[in-house]
Amino acid sequence: MKLHSLFLTLLLIAPAGAQPWLKAKLLVVPGKSLGPIVLGKPIPKEAYQLMGPGAGSANVTKNTSKDGAAVEWMAPKDVYIRVKCHDGNQPENAFQIFWTAPNPRTAGGLGVGSSATAVVKAFPKGRWTNQSMDGYPTWETPGLNWTFDEKRTKVLEMHLRKP
Repeated sequence: MKLHSLFLTLLLIAPAGAQPWLKAKLLVVPGKSLGPIVLGKPIPKEAYQLMGPGAGSANVTKNTSKDGAAVEWMAPKDVYIRVKCHDGNQPENAFQIFWTAPNPRTAGGLGVGSSATAVVKAFPKGRWTNQSMDGYPTWETPGLNWTFDEKRTKVLEMHLRKP
């Protein structure tokens, strides 16, 4: 088994206490940042100090694909934070962040698990699309997408990007 695969396996089965990012309070600023991770900039050391080691972080600066290498924090039951890097200028610059983790929240307290009613009320300048990879309904707002379950009752995943 390759070292990277072994690391990912250990990360996936590590207990929650070994994954500090599951408890980290991360402020979501649409179109700009998730906690200390700022779009258009490298993932700072403070992010790793707060969240722990991210799988794939060693490969980001070696990335040549503009589709982006990813730094990932992963837990069981499809809970993750995935930072895609390579903004077209530098391979280490974050350009998109996806997550299903419940702790990242907007200033108004919205995040994964929030209701469609609350999201649409707080972010009225949006539109419904089916932009998620799985075709789920998505409330697309400037700099932030909110992917909901099929019935549009609660947020399943969020996607931070430049507006």
